[in-house]
Amino acid sequence: MTPDHGHHPAAPLWVDVDGLRIHCLTRGDGSSPVVLLHGGGIDSAEFTYRFAIGPLSEEHRVFAPDWPGYGRSDKPEVEYTVPFYVDILGRLMDVLGLERTNLVGLSMGGAAAMGFALRATQRVEKLVLVNSYGLGAEVPWGRLGYLMVRAPLLDKLTYALLRWSQTMIPWSLYGLVHDRRAVTEGMVEETKLVEA
Repeated sequence: MTPDHGHHPAAPLWVDVDGLRIHCLTRGDGSSPVVLLHGGGIDSAEFTYRFAIGPLSEEHRVFAPDWPGYGRSDKPEVEYTVPFYVDILGRLMDVLGLERTNLVGLSMGGAAAMGFALRATQRVEKLVLVNSYGLGAEVPWGRLGYLMVRAPLLDKLTYALLRWSQTMIPWSLYGLVHDRRAVTEGMVEETKLVEA
């Protein structure tokens, strides 16, 4: 993991959530916890949040988990749906001892954060949604993105293709940003390293 401008990097934390081994980056000791939830596809906690963890940890206790099926967390043979991730989020918070927290969710992570906030309002201090599923009619990658959330086999095949094809990786990243110039060669190379 790349250090964040002279600060100590986030520490890895492994937790067991109902038999699933979940990898989480954590840092800081503030009284107001923040849970950073990454999106779907070729994402992970480190890929999306590594530069945000340091600054946020100056005032907060920060947790950035890899969802099951992503990054270094277990990849169980289950249907990966938003309700599945809403349930995981609640159980993860229990394991981490977080009675109430701030939730920041990107894309699919935003959908899970919003679903959890609607289910357990008393456990959410603040909710920050970034390009979240469930807000408006647009889904990243359009109908393909919707199908990928609803059809796990299509999801697995699509991401296998994205990792295999040198041309598809930049195009997949273009669908996630507003300005294509934000997609650098370094980002493309790093994406190849993100575990399935």
